[in-house]
Amino acid sequence: MCALSTAATFDAHEIRVAIHDGFTLDDPKRPRNYSPQQYMRSEEEMCELFADIPEALANTVEIAKRCNVTVRLGEYFLPQFPTGDMSTEDYLVKRAKEGLEERLAFLFPDEEERLKRRPEYDERLDTELQVIKPDGLPGLLPHRYGIYPVVER
Repeated sequence: MCALSTAATFDAHEIRVAIHDGFTLDDPKRPRNYSPQQYMRSEEEMCELFADIPEALANTVEIAKRCNVTVRLGEYFLPQFPTGDMSTEDYLVKRAKEGLEERLAFLFPDEEERLKRRPEYDERLDTELQVIKPDGLPGLLPHRYGIYPVVER
């Protein structure tokens, strides 16, 4: 897998990954999932690397010839997930409110306390949904964060 544009970008990549994963670079528990060798190699480097397997090089040319992709920019192409007879927007609102209900029951087992605290959480959920809906994001969100499979469990 190519993760780097050049071998020289390895250190910067490691810093970004460590920050994303919540580790410092010198943390011995930090996962080391990348190496400086995971960069896009030049044709010359590939020929040298696979000199003993010339058919592998020939196969890459064949694969490249078969690739023909046209991408329309500015459009989203997301898989559809089942929402029954509801719009994606309405489905998101329904599932978010159901999720909030479950979460509040967990956080505040005492019903009286839950009713007292509920307006604060309802207001926050409404604010979040208002940010998502005008941007046309209800369908994008489950895919972006990989939550659709989790939501449906």
